Amino acid sequence: MTVCRGSIHSQHRHSPELNIRP
Repeated sequence: MTVCRGSIHSQHRHSPELNIRP
């Protein structure tokens, strides 16, 4: 899964749904 989404950049928080690195 790619983590290069505007949603993540907009939220900028560690959500369990979005597998973003710590």
